[in-house]
Amino acid sequence: MGRRPPERNPLFMKIIVTDFPKMLIIPPKFARLHLGTLARKCILRPTGTQDAWLVRTKQINDSLYFKRGWKKFAQHYSLGFGDLLVFRYKKDCEFHVDVFDKSCCLKELAVKSPHVGSQMDTTSKFPRKKKKLQTKARPGKALEAKYPSCPCVMNTSYLHGRYLHVPPSFAKQMKLKEGANKVKLECRGKHWDAVLSTYRKKGSSMINGGWSAFVKENALQIGDTCVLELIDREDALIRVTIFECTN
Repeated sequence: MGRRPPERNPLFMKIIVTDFPKMLIIPPKFARLHLGTLARKCILRPTGTQDAWLVRTKQINDSLYFKRGWKKFAQHYSLGFGDLLVFRYKKDCEFHVDVFDKSCCLKELAVKSPHVGSQMDTTSKFPRKKKKLQTKARPGKALEAKYPSCPCVMNTSYLHGRYLHVPPSFAKQMKLKEGANKVKLECRGKHWDAVLSTYRKKGSSMINGGWSAFVKENALQIGDTCVLELIDREDALIRVTIFECTN
C-alpha cells in the first residue's frame, strides 16, 4: 500500500444556486466549530491561480456570510448556477477554493494577473502576515498539489440502487482496464473494498461492488454530496469526503 495521506485541513462545500450571488452563507455548523478563529476579513485563494481576494464576513440574523467583496469574486471567475465550490480552511482566516463546473470537473478560471491587486489585502493584521499577501509558488504552478477529484450528489438511485455513477473524466485519470476493477474507498479513517466498472464504448463508469455497504455504514441521505479524490493511482485508493445536506 502507498503512504497514508496527511491529515486534511477543515473544509466545507457550497453549490451556487443563483447567478453571480451577492453573498454566500457559510454553513452554520462550520461557522459554529470555527467561531473562535473566523474574523471579519478572510482571504480566498482560488486553485490554479495566484490570486488572493479579500472578502469580509457579516453576521445576518443567526447566520454568517461572505459579504463585501464576494460579488466581485464571483463575477471575476464567472461563477454561476450549478457551480460547486470546496473551501479548504487554512490558518489566519485563509481559504483555498476549488471550483467545479456542471461537468463535475475543476473549472478553468480566468487568470488576468499574478494576483488581483484591487482586491489584495495589504493592511491585514493577521499574525505573521505583515507584508502584502502573495504566493511564493513559481509562475505557472498552482498554489498546492491537487488530487483528481469530482463531486457526486446523492439521489434515490445511488442510495438504493447499489451503484454510484462516476464522471468518465475522473475514471479516465485512474487508468483502469475495461470492465470491473478493484478499488478501495477511504472515509473517516475507515476503508471499504469496492469495484469500479468502466465501459468506454458506452462512455460510462460506476462504483458498484461494495457501494451499498459504504452507503449504509456512512448513513448517506438524499442531497448529501460525496467528493471523490484519487489519492493513490497505483493502489486505486479513493478518498471520499462527505458533505451532509443541510436542508
